[in-house]
Amino acid sequence: MQQMPAACGHCGYLYPSGYYSDPGDTGIRVSPETLEVAKVTTPCPMCGRYRGTVLAHEYRLVEDAAALLQGPENPVEELNSLASLLREAREHDETAAETKTRADKQAPELCALVDKLLDDKPESMEDDTWSTLLLSTIDELAPTGGNGNADELLVPSEVIYNALNQYNITTVQVPPTAEAQQAERKVGRNDPCPCGSGKKYKKCHGSPTVGAGPA
Repeated sequence: MQQMPAACGHCGYLYPSGYYSDPGDTGIRVSPETLEVAKVTTPCPMCGRYRGTVLAHEYRLVEDAAALLQGPENPVEELNSLASLLREAREHDETAAETKTRADKQAPELCALVDKLLDDKPESMEDDTWSTLLLSTIDELAPTGGNGNADELLVPSEVIYNALNQYNITTVQVPPTAEAQQAERKVGRNDPCPCGSGKKYKKCHGSPTVGAGPA
């Protein structure tokens, strides 16, 4: 079960939030409104700040779009046509409503599908984010023609990392433990002591007698 991504409010990096769409794997999904205000307790691996926001609406959009687009009723040709329509709309900087108008004029066979995708778009989501996530979802589904189970075809969190992460890092590492961070910061015995005393570490805080008692 994949964690939903969080977006750092300081640097924009995307990383695992610690929250799941369906925590108990019961088939009952947590509401995006609840998750968007949930506190992310894991610091951003890029900048170390604790300012993450769960991308719950984005995750749900990809989940629902994958479920809608999969299956034999949406062959690869139709997915490619939808992708072309969305790309043209993005090139002309069109809103989601204008994308629907474009579908009405250019591809009437896609109108019902675009309507359903628009119904799933949260009011607070920017049109550019909506189309970007849909295009990434289609790119994941198109090689298989959308056939099969959506859960087996794509991972919503990976679609979001690929589409929205400004650092273009698709493999997000779990932040290192305190012990690992301490090991990385290990000071050599002949290095200057980090305390700023000017002494070598072995003669200052690296000495077994320093810090053994009260200062």
